[in-house]
Amino acid sequence: MNNPPSSKPKCLPVEQRGAIFVVDQDWLRCDLPLPDADELGSALTDRHKKINGQVLFAGKEMPALIFVSNETDHCSFAILEEPKESHAELAPRVFGATEHYLALFYSAYSFSEAILPEQRCYLPATFVEPTLYNRSQKKLVPLMHAKNARRAIISGSAGAGKTTLLRHFMLQIARTASTSSQQTNIPVYIALRDWRKSDSFEVCAKRALVDLKGDWLADNFYYFAERGELTFALDGIDEISNDVRDTALHDLRLFVRQYANCSFLLSTRTGVETRPLAEFTDFELRPFNQAQVREIIFHKLHGQRPWKPFWTRLASEAYLLDLVGNPLLLTLLLARYVRKELSPHFITESIAAMMEALVDEWDAVRGIVRSKNAELSPARKTNLLRILAHHVNSASGHFSTQEVADQLKRVYPDKAPATVLALLEQHTSMIRRGDDGTWSFRHRLIQEFYTCLHWIDRLGSKFSESIGRISGSSDKKSTRMLRFMTALSSDASDIVAEALNAAPPYRAGLAIGLCESLSQRLTIDPNVVDGFALYCRVLIESMFAEAKSVEVQTGSASIWRLVVNGPDANGAEWANSLSELLEAIHKVRDGSANHALCKAFDESPSQAIQSLSLLLALEGEFQINRENEGQSSGFVASLEPALPELPNGLDPEDIPKADATRH
Repeated sequence: MNNPPSSKPKCLPVEQRGAIFVVDQDWLRCDLPLPDADELGSALTDRHKKINGQVLFAGKEMPALIFVSNETDHCSFAILEEPKESHAELAPRVFGATEHYLALFYSAYSFSEAILPEQRCYLPATFVEPTLYNRSQKKLVPLMHAKNARRAIISGSAGAGKTTLLRHFMLQIARTASTSSQQTNIPVYIALRDWRKSDSFEVCAKRALVDLKGDWLADNFYYFAERGELTFALDGIDEISNDVRDTALHDLRLFVRQYANCSFLLSTRTGVETRPLAEFTDFELRPFNQAQVREIIFHKLHGQRPWKPFWTRLASEAYLLDLVGNPLLLTLLLARYVRKELSPHFITESIAAMMEALVDEWDAVRGIVRSKNAELSPARKTNLLRILAHHVNSASGHFSTQEVADQLKRVYPDKAPATVLALLEQHTSMIRRGDDGTWSFRHRLIQEFYTCLHWIDRLGSKFSESIGRISGSSDKKSTRMLRFMTALSSDASDIVAEALNAAPPYRAGLAIGLCESLSQRLTIDPNVVDGFALYCRVLIESMFAEAKSVEVQTGSASIWRLVVNGPDANGAEWANSLSELLEAIHKVRDGSANHALCKAFDESPSQAIQSLSLLLALEGEFQINRENEGQSSGFVASLEPALPELPNGLDPEDIPKADATRH
């Protein structure tokens, strides 16, 4: 790096390490102006010995005039010799060196990262274009805005697809370079998680080249860098250990300024400080929408399992569908589904697997150590999330640092609560800080899950009493909480039995809540499940008896079709309760009550109730169509084969071979 333009060269503060000197990073981080020799005056000549030596600066050993301090508690200084206009010359070209590097580069970065092998996506064939938000312009922008920016940061929550997008961009550059005779844009991919305390970005860049047999490119690094013929992908600022991140960011800033003709794409989690990189444009990855989710589902299940049954199950779990807008969590659920370990209806197991991934597994499998002193171990992160979830204001969903300060100090008595919350956001992405300074959980489902974990851990003898209060309510939140509580319990028999015994007889709200709970795989006494199934059958028989008419229609395109004309008295409320109950029964097809409900329905003398067994046996999209929404007691419930063979108008020619995504 050249000294700043001046008639007087500046003195760099240095410290000796073995035979060479290195620049004092603490001094540079404070951004104070560097003194020149005249400003230091006699302090430089009287207290220092003048020698010629080498200074390691920005990854290079450079000749310098060094003023070595005679006293151990005083700083040494160096004046770098002015480099020539260009010190880089192209070494003799090695035949095929660049082509070989590009081929290895393409192979190395063609797949996404994963926890389970089944999660990996072959990017050239199955990349799903994400949605980008330009944070400075405060608007959604096309993907090419980020690719064409010479200085871009890709930010987002854990698992949002930052690394995948960087790899997609760099694969495109590698493909273009490999087909060009000039090869004037060469991709260099640096995983910042591998940053070592003694590293510089130049050292990391050369190491990345050598790792892919790009030795000739590494030998000519300065030649290509000074001409702007390199594009750098710097993946994971947040993955640099926090004890050296400030130093790394400062070195990155110098690196970018020194090689200003090159292009730089960075990635980091939201909540990580990037102010030293103010010249970079921040593009934030937004959660996937339903069309993007369906496309990923199709690609991941293609050639293995039908995609439609998975989608219909996921679509019926609205809060889970919101959560899997995160690609990491979606592909994790899909991988478990391919292994026949999970279904979207097993919501507690699904959430538990996802939270384990965010708290620990996602970092562990990639070898990321965000802190050297274990200040946020997986167990402590989980404990903090339980505490915060329990203290969230249920009305607003937000909390201030002050509101939870006392609770946080029980876990971290010597650390500022604001610091703990900031670290928890960076490490897990489960909480986020709003513009008004308050905090919230990124997803309500996460907050409710950790609240239930907190309750189970603390309630003890009052557990059954609390479950009774939850099951007595028919609102959506109480139903979700009941699902978590039954699945987190080592044995759900007492919970379900007590809920049935404590509630008023034949109450639709309770039946809906228990159907949702038993759509999961629970440890439960079969006799309790049989009692629940009988409760549901008797309840539905009584509701059908109140209706003006209930008719099973055949001969239509529907798989199953039930036409209901309810009573006049409280007809709209009655129709809402029955339609929600039928939808909840449809979810049970993968769960613990499937066989018991089928048996109970088959034993009913009513043909309409017998037909409900089809909801538990056949695949399709469950639909409710109302005559007059919110007013009429009439509706049509049906099971429809409505999904197309390919999602989102996907062209059959674009479908990869079945084994292409499973390398």
